[in-house]
Amino acid sequence: MNRDDLLTRQHVAPRLAAGLCLLALLLCAAPREVPAWDHFMGAQLAAEPDTHQKRLWRNLESRWKKVLEGEKNDPIFAPGGKAKFPQRCQTLWDKLTAALPKDNLRKAREVCGFLNTQFAANTDKNLYGVPEKWASPAEMVAKGGGDSEDFAFLKYFALRSLGFAADDLRLLIVELPGGGNAERWDVLLAVRINGLYYIQDFTFRPADLLMPANDALAKHYKLSIAFNEDGASYYAKP
Repeated sequence: MNRDDLLTRQHVAPRLAAGLCLLALLLCAAPREVPAWDHFMGAQLAAEPDTHQKRLWRNLESRWKKVLEGEKNDPIFAPGGKAKFPQRCQTLWDKLTAALPKDNLRKAREVCGFLNTQFAANTDKNLYGVPEKWASPAEMVAKGGGDSEDFAFLKYFALRSLGFAADDLRLLIVELPGGGNAERWDVLLAVRINGLYYIQDFTFRPADLLMPANDALAKHYKLSIAFNEDGASYYAKP
């Protein structure tokens, strides 16, 4: 994501999120249960990726592998929700995880809200001097912030450390509104809880908002690829 996209999302996203909340409430008050990751956000699992998806994932897969390697070799998170943060953040994280609710929806909201507010939104150009970089959690923590995919990765690994199964988590590559440019994509976090699907993004307001991943969101995000540590899946409009 380039700087203009990031800054635009920082200013516009809160209003967009509020509108999306209302839209979700009006069109679908609650997410509906669907077969495991087969159909959601207005898209269905595709038998084969199209040419654009092949090219996009070929470019991004190596970045994702580096993120996985980074968290393996220099982990921020450990089982049981243990983490390595700067002192002030560490103290707050320890208090948070010591009192987390058993309900997974509330747990996911509290974790995502905490991480969204403890780190600053910033561009790869500002942080690393390059147009695009996928940062491992350790790199993001060291820099004190990141862009959308960095936040998504941080929250993904945090939830994994707290017992969320990989099969209940996805990172979504979506095309942004006003697309047509192959570079106008973003990464969101998706969570499945009790058979229901939600998405989370660092621009959502309030910061702990989990939006139902229903077809109404397809008006704003076009789902293309979903991935996690086990691989990638491709989606197309039904």
